[in-house]
Amino acid sequence: MTVLVTGGNGLVGSHVISALKSAGETVRALVHPRSRDAVVALGAEPIEGDTRDPDAWRVAAAGARAIVHAAAIVAAKASHEEFFAVNVGGTGQAITAAREAGARLVHVSSVAVYGRTRALAAGAGVDENSPFGELQPHDFYAQSKRRAEEVLWEEVARGG
Repeated sequence: MTVLVTGGNGLVGSHVISALKSAGETVRALVHPRSRDAVVALGAEPIEGDTRDPDAWRVAAAGARAIVHAAAIVAAKASHEEFFAVNVGGTGQAITAAREAGARLVHVSSVAVYGRTRALAAGAGVDENSPFGELQPHDFYAQSKRRAEEVLWEEVARGG
C-alpha cells in the first residue's frame, strides 16, 4: 500500500520520502504544482493540490495506509491568517483524510511549540510530555504549530 507525504519538497518531507523509498514503500506526495518536479525526482507520485482543500486530500489519501503530514508555512513574512490556514487548517484536513482513508497519521511538529522554556535555555531536551512555555506575540509560526498540536490532541481525546 501507499504512504502519503505532505511537504515533500521541504527539509523533513524530502528525507521522509527518500527513507520510505529506500525501504521499498510506494510514496505519493500532495504538492503544489511548483513542487512537482522535486517530489518526482525523489521517486514519489505527485498529486497536485493544496493541504487546505478537502478534495485534494481525498484524492491524495485514497488507498494510503499512512499519512506523514510535514507541510507547513515556515516563512517569517507570512501573515497570522496564512500561518493558521495552512498549519492548523491543513492539519485538520490531514486528520479528516486519515480518518476517511483508514490511514495512520504522523504529524511533523516543531520544537517552537514549547516556546521559551528553561529547559531549552539550559540546553536540555524536550519531548511531547514537556510543558509548554510562553510564546512570543508575533511568532505566528510557533502559535500555529502549537494550535495544530492541540487540534491533534483533541482528536486523540475523541478516540481518533
